[in-house]
Amino acid sequence: MTYRAKRRIVRISLFVLLFVIPFLKINGNPVLRFDIKEMSIYVLGVSLTPSHIFPAVLIIFACLFFFIFATQLFGRLWCGWLCPQTNWLEMASDISFTISKKDSKAVVKVKKGFNIFMKLVVSVLFTVVLALYFVVPQDLISIWHIIAIVALILFLEITFVGRLFCKTVCPYSNFQSVMYDADTMRVALLPDRADACINCKACVRVCPTGLDIREGLSNKCVLCASCVDACTEIMAKLGKKTCVDYMFGRQRLNLFTPNKIITFILAVLFLLAGLISF
Repeated sequence: MTYRAKRRIVRISLFVLLFVIPFLKINGNPVLRFDIKEMSIYVLGVSLTPSHIFPAVLIIFACLFFFIFATQLFGRLWCGWLCPQTNWLEMASDISFTISKKDSKAVVKVKKGFNIFMKLVVSVLFTVVLALYFVVPQDLISIWHIIAIVALILFLEITFVGRLFCKTVCPYSNFQSVMYDADTMRVALLPDRADACINCKACVRVCPTGLDIREGLSNKCVLCASCVDACTEIMAKLGKKTCVDYMFGRQRLNLFTPNKIITFILAVLFLLAGLISF
């Protein structure tokens, strides 16, 4: 199975989960909702009040440090597999027509029109699902104007910004260089397969951020592994293994470096402090 197929499974699973969560309840309360009407926040069926602000902040810090720890281990795997930006872009791509050079002008116009319409559908769908985390389903109509504005913003972002956001203004992309170390997982040209590279540039053509992965680590890489699929397909025709794949920096998983140990300890301490102070 290709990484693209695996990402599609993850993407569909995430969307189903995001849609289902607003309807789940524990002891009659939502599993997760930032209820605007009641001015309250529900987490795992517990209603958070102003007295819970301090422990909530501690737990948020714990989540932040766990996120940093995961990045130190697995790099920008979040970007390529779990990020909403990636998922709604690829969902729009999944249901869009591919435009070929052989298509007539009329066919190209129809395909472009359909693709733009599909991006609008994805934008509205994501916005409605997001709104369910703030209001109960029966109140969606009352905030239709907010849904329309957010959907329009999302549509414009998908249509005119897309991966440019990942390459330029994404804060996670800009901070990742601080969180990476010599052992962090990345997609790279495998050292023991470098000599087998035939310079077909298939990996460059399919990269959503226009990166040449053979040039080394870059904060433009979102670890989507599109280049791995392309290289695997080309090299399979030659009866050889892929030259590009996921790998840890020194080709091994190393949990016991000072930065990872400190980050993990801080995450655990913040989590314990938050739970104790509830």
